[in-house]
Amino acid sequence: MVEVGVSVDTFLARLQAIMQGKGPSIERNFLHEEGRLGPASVGAAAVPAITNISPSSGPAKQDQLGSAGRGTCPADATVITITGSNFGVTQGTSYVRFWRVGSTYYNACVVTWSDSQIVAKVPGGVSSGNVHVITDGGTSNGFYFTVTYSYGGGKWPKGSYPQPMSEVYKINENTLDTTGEGAAVQAAAATWSNVAGADFRFRYGGTTTKTEKAYDEENSVMWRQADTGSIATCWTWRLADPRTLVEFDIEFNDLIYTWATDGSAEKMDVQDIATHELGHVLQLLDLYGTADAEKTMYGYGSTGETKKRSLESDDIAGISYIYPAAGTPTPTPSATPRGRIYLPIILKNYAPTAQPTP
Repeated sequence: MVEVGVSVDTFLARLQAIMQGKGPSIERNFLHEEGRLGPASVGAAAVPAITNISPSSGPAKQDQLGSAGRGTCPADATVITITGSNFGVTQGTSYVRFWRVGSTYYNACVVTWSDSQIVAKVPGGVSSGNVHVITDGGTSNGFYFTVTYSYGGGKWPKGSYPQPMSEVYKINENTLDTTGEGAAVQAAAATWSNVAGADFRFRYGGTTTKTEKAYDEENSVMWRQADTGSIATCWTWRLADPRTLVEFDIEFNDLIYTWATDGSAEKMDVQDIATHELGHVLQLLDLYGTADAEKTMYGYGSTGETKKRSLESDDIAGISYIYPAAGTPTPTPSATPRGRIYLPIILKNYAPTAQPTP
């Protein structure tokens, strides 16, 4: 830029002074102009940062069954306190994000919000993984939160039988891959039924000829000669009440997978997968985080795996919460099955190297 009216001698004198460090300082702040990048303008929001989440673990709970319950926060949802900086004085359009699986996230239910502290409820349907605070200033660092168990927002009514779910379940032992599959399913059911302090019992009711899911007033377990898109799928039905279940069916994928009852390395173990699927019957949801990998309700399975046969402490905590020994019985629904809704929950196969990252 040329300054009009300055002689050549004056200009050279000023230039020499600058070179000797005696001239005026150069302002280094500049505006964003014609696509040039510069320092943030005065007043721009800073990127939020999380330094702690307390508690660092707890359950995720929905307030009703199915996808409608995802991301909801019932009255007894886990309350956490997030501390850090640059959250903003008020929430505005900012939010706290929890991870479920893949690219699926749910937002926390915020209770209070300040620049250095957020109190919020853990949303239903999420897994163990990184929590982020997202504001106009950007996305914070991830801070890991462990989901102990994920409650699906409903339960079985308590009938005349002393425990919830007075109806029996039946098994079609129709896979040609192995023998003893019925006994393996019964062993899986006994794993849940024998939890001390939980008021729930599965009751075996004999065999069935059913080969695919159907709402027919029978709880059925079967092997299906079709690719169901997963290792196994638990289907549950409810009536008008969004929190009460009335029937379940479990389909094992017998077209894509080979089954065994002895933990064979190249086959799916019946008892292992059945224990997981029966957890869905109880309304415990899948968990996908690295901290969830040893739990029965971990949402991935593999050939030769048997670790889901036995429950971890978090699985036990889940059934004990839903069906506490001293709990109040849930009224039996009296509606008719017309207008029924089914809620599929699936267990997926996985390669150990393809585990989702929060």
